[in-house]
Amino acid sequence: MQKVLLVFGILSILMALLSKKVSLFVFGLICCLSLWINLFILFALLPIFGN
Repeated sequence: MQKVLLVFGILSILMALLSKKVSLFVFGLICCLSLWINLFILFALLPIFGN
């Protein structure tokens, strides 16, 4: 699943550069960084709330 999101993110960034759309570029970055965002949520935010 992470590889699919990474490929989808890279394609979104390339399409954003071609069409000059900032929202598509941000969406591509979020897809590429989804693994790190998930790790941050698991190991940083959840222990704060006591889970």
